Amino acid sequence: MLEPVPVEELDLQLIKSRSVKGVASLISGSLLVQLVSTAGFFFLTVYLGRSDIGLFFAVTEIIGMGLYPSSVPDPLKNDIAENEVYRLINDSRFSITDPASVGLKLVASYPKATQSNGVIEHLLSFQLTQIGS
Repeated sequence: MLEPVPVEELDLQLIKSRSVKGVASLISGSLLVQLVSTAGFFFLTVYLGRSDIGLFFAVTEIIGMGLYPSSVPDPLKNDIAENEVYRLINDSRFSITDPASVGLKLVASYPKATQSNGVIEHLLSFQLTQIGS
């Protein structure tokens, strides 16, 4: 940990030194996280079967989904030939006016906790289907 320095004693060289150390720490931390993530994914692919990896991708998509989904990602569309695929979306972030047109079939709607302003959002559960079915 760096010792605090009074403002009167700060000089440009000290600021540069601490900035470089901070950036180096951030980059090395990010690199370490990426290495662990890549190694973990490698071991998951070795350990899990093909259908389990598809489920893993679906769950990862649910967790890492953008704020306002306006379409179904291609990897999920491709997976419905071999697996049942579901997608969870907050109704306040759902902007698709005709879900059936993009292959989404509403399975269930779950109310979330009431917000402080009295609004109740819902978590929508969709099953991905072939478009037109």
